[in-house]
Amino acid sequence: MSENQQPRGYILLGNDEKKNGFSPGMISLLAQRLHFYAVNEKDLPVTVLPKLLSQNNQWRVFTNDRKTTVGIDFFLPSFYSRLSRQSFDKENVVRAVKGRNKIDPCLSVLDATAGFGYDGFLLANAGCQVTMVEKIPLLAFLLEQAIQRVACSEDAIADIESRINFYEGDSVTVMQNWQGPRPAVIYLDPMYSVAEKELKRGLKKTAAVKKNMAFLQQVASHNSEAEDQVLFDTAIKTAKYKIVVKRAPGAEYLAGQKPSSSIEGKSARFDIYPL
Repeated sequence: MSENQQPRGYILLGNDEKKNGFSPGMISLLAQRLHFYAVNEKDLPVTVLPKLLSQNNQWRVFTNDRKTTVGIDFFLPSFYSRLSRQSFDKENVVRAVKGRNKIDPCLSVLDATAGFGYDGFLLANAGCQVTMVEKIPLLAFLLEQAIQRVACSEDAIADIESRINFYEGDSVTVMQNWQGPRPAVIYLDPMYSVAEKELKRGLKKTAAVKKNMAFLQQVASHNSEAEDQVLFDTAIKTAKYKIVVKRAPGAEYLAGQKPSSSIEGKSARFDIYPL
């Protein structure tokens, strides 16, 4: 990235990134990939742009101060507890994607809008072979690092990584150029603006969810109706058996297409489109 280009954010240099195995050359390549500037804290300008830093061997993003940081961590106790056998079969995303499928325990799933990766990770934990795709470079990097942390751990969940393939890129392009057997299920969770509706419905969000939503608002844009239509149509052509779309309760259907059925929870609805 040349000096006369406007950065999309900053990598805050310190001592901790060395512990993550990032050499100065790797930091430079990362800055180019993200279109960020790498700076020392004393040289950090006053800006609302995202700042990426390494904390306790994990890459995180903060916007205004060190107290408000966003990262992806599959070892968080609140998420980790959902990975137990007693819990994951009850997850609505697992129920919606796997359905009553008992024949193929390694169901192939394309998580075309991976985001923070938690839903895709739950599906991989449930035995699915998951391909995750995320187009936002900063979010893709955080997700990539989170998956790698799992793979390098000695924890019982380390083997989940073997059922995950990850790609950074636009999901429509990925689907249009898909090679090999088609994914049995395509899972979609595109960004959309429902803030006002959710407030009217009185849905409560945890502090972590609010931080993640604020982060997405900063680094991503909502899909237009035309983009939603292209995404849905391309998924229809690519999936083998069905499409599952995650929406907020009460939100309109993706591309205006009514599903055959839905599984609705307190915080999300999963619309199911068999093919």
